[in-house]
Amino acid sequence: MIPSPAVLGLPASRYLAWRPVQEDALVWLMGQSSRFKGLNVPTGGGKSGIALAYAALTGKRTAILVGTRNLQGQYGRELADSALSWADLRGQANYKCLRAGGATTCDAGSCH
Repeated sequence: MIPSPAVLGLPASRYLAWRPVQEDALVWLMGQSSRFKGLNVPTGGGKSGIALAYAALTGKRTAILVGTRNLQGQYGRELADSALSWADLRGQANYKCLRAGGATTCDAGSCH
């Protein structure tokens, strides 16, 4: 059985209890021995909760890859309210080039 979201340190304002799909996915993930795992969960299936819970359950470094800045922002907001430590890493176009005095982004900087 998977511990409750509160026990795992997930924000209670967003995660009161697991949805059936989330619990099934977590049980499946925990039963896999491969280093890399992936899931295909439909819209509204609770992918964020699954990813955060899996990171908390394993205690291992976990990478969550997303396709949009909005979704990355959503994870950041949820992680800010959780007990998990995290880092928000974005592509080079999201950082100012210090060598160019901030006049351009790293992807267009002189040392790229």
